[in-house]
Amino acid sequence: REIQLSGEQFTYNGQQQTLLSEKPVTLNQPQATIHAGSLDADLASGNWNFINGVQGEFQLPPRKD
Repeated sequence: REIQLSGEQFTYNGQQQTLLSEKPVTLNQPQATIHAGSLDADLASGNWNFINGVQGEFQLPPRKD
């Protein structure tokens, strides 16, 4: 899956494998968009915490009957 993350300022810690932003961020992927006031991501575990005013849109794949 392709993920695009955008925002004004990020702090990456290579040793701890974390990505932080205290500024608004937007995550886009083909069927979802998430906007948040900040981000705290643990890249090693894959745990991404979107914080403060989180809004999102998710499109379900077409149903197969």
